[in-house]
Amino acid sequence: MMNISFEPFSAKLFLSREPEFLSIAADIPGDYWQRAHFLADLPDKWALSFAVLDKGVAIAYAILSRPEEMRIHLHHFMVHVDFRSSGCGSKMIGECVRRATAADVQTLSLKVAVNSDAAQRFYLRHGFSQAGQEGEYFRLEHILP
Repeated sequence: MMNISFEPFSAKLFLSREPEFLSIAADIPGDYWQRAHFLADLPDKWALSFAVLDKGVAIAYAILSRPEEMRIHLHHFMVHVDFRSSGCGSKMIGECVRRATAADVQTLSLKVAVNSDAAQRFYLRHGFSQAGQEGEYFRLEHILP
């Protein structure tokens, strides 16, 4: 049984648990997120992003920022392979939507690889719709109330 908690993501948290965070996406071929990506300073990133802990261990994270006044962008959304299909991702999307709504924006956006059918289905099932294509990525948006 999972006993997860959402914790504010910070540079300090990342540095104190760097191996845990880097291992979360280790099974994804070609995943490019490394130390510099986690530590990059983006508008409102530290206020919006969160880590997911289960019994004190980092198992997932969502890195968000506010590139425009009325839009929050989900840059990286990862769940450790051992916790996928457990409901954790759905709870995380709910938390992303909650944070975006609380920030009083109109849109939560993300990009997903055009060849990632499972990820596309996941996001579409959670209220996102296709809003365009940028190279090898679809841009998805969740319009907020």
